[in-house]
Amino acid sequence: MAGRDPTLNGRYRVLSRLGAGGMGTVWVGDDLVLHRRVALKAINLEPGRPGEAGPIVARARREAQALARVGHPAVVEIYDLFVEDGVPWLVMELIDGRTLADLVAEGPVAEREVARIGRWALEGLDAVHRAGVLHRDVKPANILLAADGRVLLADFGIARLAGAASLTVTNTVLGTLEFMAPEQIAGHDATVASDLWSLGVTLFLALEGYSPFRRGADALNVPATLYAIVHDPAPAPSRPGPLADAIVRLLDKDPATRSDAARLRSALEEVARDVPRPAPPGPAAVEARVPRAERAEVPGRAEVPGRAGRPGAARAARPVSAAPPVNARPPAGAAALVEDMTVDEAARAVVKAGPAAAAPALLALPRHRAALILAELPPASLGGVLDAMAAVPEATALILPMFTAERAGRALGRMTGSRALAVLAAMPAGEAARIVAQADQRTAAWVLGALPPSEGARLLAAMPVPRAAGALGYVPPPTIAALLRGLPGDRAAVLLRRLTPAVRARVDRLP
Repeated sequence: MAGRDPTLNGRYRVLSRLGAGGMGTVWVGDDLVLHRRVALKAINLEPGRPGEAGPIVARARREAQALARVGHPAVVEIYDLFVEDGVPWLVMELIDGRTLADLVAEGPVAEREVARIGRWALEGLDAVHRAGVLHRDVKPANILLAADGRVLLADFGIARLAGAASLTVTNTVLGTLEFMAPEQIAGHDATVASDLWSLGVTLFLALEGYSPFRRGADALNVPATLYAIVHDPAPAPSRPGPLADAIVRLLDKDPATRSDAARLRSALEEVARDVPRPAPPGPAAVEARVPRAERAEVPGRAEVPGRAGRPGAARAARPVSAAPPVNARPPAGAAALVEDMTVDEAARAVVKAGPAAAAPALLALPRHRAALILAELPPASLGGVLDAMAAVPEATALILPMFTAERAGRALGRMTGSRALAVLAAMPAGEAARIVAQADQRTAAWVLGALPPSEGARLLAAMPVPRAAGALGYVPPPTIAALLRGLPGDRAAVLLRRLTPAVRARVDRLP
């Protein structure tokens, strides 16, 4: 960054270096428009190879498209993409935490924690695949462990939209060698099964403390590692059990017979059910858990093959579509039931229970778990459930920003006006503006008009100019004048120029 103007694209101030990898360098920055901290990633352009800058810039654009298409709490959100001095920059959600690679560097990870991390990573990867995106570089360094308990997939610098043409730079192998699937080593295209192989290697490393196919003590022995990936069987885990078995099944050399996401999910959830979990933070009533004997009255899940004799193996299977009656339990008990379900099951149970019954249970969950469940709700249900949760606006204000701005903005338009305002008021102005800017313009206009002029002006100042001007087009001229008076003169002038001549003339005539 030596010699570079610390303000990028007229909007971002670079603060400090966060880290670097093969695809680029990441910096902590300030978004001077939305007033929030962000991660700024400068994509590497190899010196002396200017003819290949085009594919690298295109790959950065592809990363932005990939993340924008996903919109899931377990995937790092991207905010912006720009090119400055020929270098592509990605602006992303800044995560307070560390990577799985940092955790693994301290030694093998406890089985329960590996299962928890695996569940989040799998949900994120599943969302990526449903969006038609292949990650192609799943590894510990690209799995972020947030301080708030979330686990997020990151670094889509080599992600490829399914079916899109390859953008591989000449003589460059994309991906990190020891985590690449055998079919990729053989020169075949990556697939969903290839990403699952990489996740399997990652979870093996976390559970056992070493990479199963890496060869070479200090420096990587490339030929030996290539041979091991293609020919050597996966090592026998030192901690056998359902989790280890599921991970090893992901390391099948043949992608056609390799285990799939559904089997891995079953094993991860079985491990999570067989160990005690800490109660979520909150009031004492929330911390109380329903005794297992009481929970056993509800029909159990289908068990993973080979689990006979372990706790819970005798519980009866139930159809996937069935879900325990959340509305028949008090909040703490309902939260315990929901936390025991898969994300899909929990989402179906929430829809079935209805907003009034589901909201207390979701509020009793850790907010990252609630966000995962809410992310699976259909748009028609999400607004109603969030509206019911907004009876506790401070808690809902911590969950809503976990969605993409577009999804959160659509949900905002389905909420009761007073509750939507209460939730927005509990957020930092930059976060509230990010969400309001993605709501439809009539909803954004209503919010701006319903807030006190000083608060509306703060929100307006944090919104992108095109969105702010579009929303003002639906606001009565007297309200526009009051809002503009609360803005710096240059910002007010820019927005005023964006209004239609007729509206601008009416605003100009006001005192």
